Amino acid sequence: MENKRRRSLFLGAACLLILLAGLGLFQMARGRGTPISPPATAEDPGRKPPLVLRRYLADGRSEEVPWPSDLPWENLDKEKLARYFSPTEGWRIVEDEKRRLVLIQEVPGLPPQEATKRHLKIKDGFVAIYQGSAGSPGPLLRVTPIPASALPSSWREKIEKGEAEFSSEEELLVALDSLDEFSPPLKKKGIELHVANIP
Repeated sequence: MENKRRRSLFLGAACLLILLAGLGLFQMARGRGTPISPPATAEDPGRKPPLVLRRYLADGRSEEVPWPSDLPWENLDKEKLARYFSPTEGWRIVEDEKRRLVLIQEVPGLPPQEATKRHLKIKDGFVAIYQGSAGSPGPLLRVTPIPASALPSSWREKIEKGEAEFSSEEELLVALDSLDEFSPPLKKKGIELHVANIP
């Protein structure tokens, strides 16, 4: 009877030790942010391919890029991905808060749909032409010789409100042609010339 009692106590103590060790491991893993669940497999319906983003440095916009259909993603880690998405081509590989891999390519300039747009602003008292849609910090292309003070109030208000936007260079040139009469004439060798608005 004494042997049975000792064996029961020993088994109870062993079970308690195993339980405490398991709880300790659980707490350690939780404290380090290590996932408790086993890693996802390719068959896991909740697993998604890495997120691919292209970030345009001129205005900070990002757009999602589809994952290349000919590239299997299931067994790719950061090191393997770096072979396909090279840092020399502007790619960075990070993990989001859900431990999903995110590939970000930083490219100079504006998104293609923005690059052809133009807008007008006032710079140092003159009408200036910027690339991109109104409100974007697109790069300054050039400053015209047209003083803002010489503009009709309707045009000046339109520019100040950020509403002087053009979908193409051609549309901008038509508008500038109508504003050309407000640019100051230059005198060169006794002949009056108007300053060209086109570089």
